[in-house]
Amino acid sequence: QEFSPLTETVLRGLHHQLLQYYPKADFYAGQYKKLENKVISPKVVASYISIDRQIEKNKIQYYKVLQQSSEGKFHPEPKEYNLDSLHWFFIKVLKHSIEDIYFYRSKYQKLQKLSNSAIRVLDSFKVYSKARSWF
Repeated sequence: QEFSPLTETVLRGLHHQLLQYYPKADFYAGQYKKLENKVISPKVVASYISIDRQIEKNKIQYYKVLQQSSEGKFHPEPKEYNLDSLHWFFIKVLKHSIEDIYFYRSKYQKLQKLSNSAIRVLDSFKVYSKARSWF
């Protein structure tokens, strides 16, 4: 009930709260995304929730839900939108994003246990797969 009704202001507040422990996000916490994603180290991946990744993975459903909530029309009054399906979509996105944290944290911990020679072998596969994609 604390977040009901789930408005843009509430969502921005949640975004700000989620990013408050990530100092690099101070300048954009609680705002719309304005920059494209950059490649980051595994240490950082485990320390925040990647919501964008989940939205990208579910892009078709995301646009369907947006279509449903607006009925394909712009409404000058926010209360005219049916946001229930959009709310459930974002709850699902948050759930999967949190699951991603555990997945990437586990993956990073396993990588930390590899020997230097094993890491070099793994890196060579990464380089080889990039080279192979050129053909």
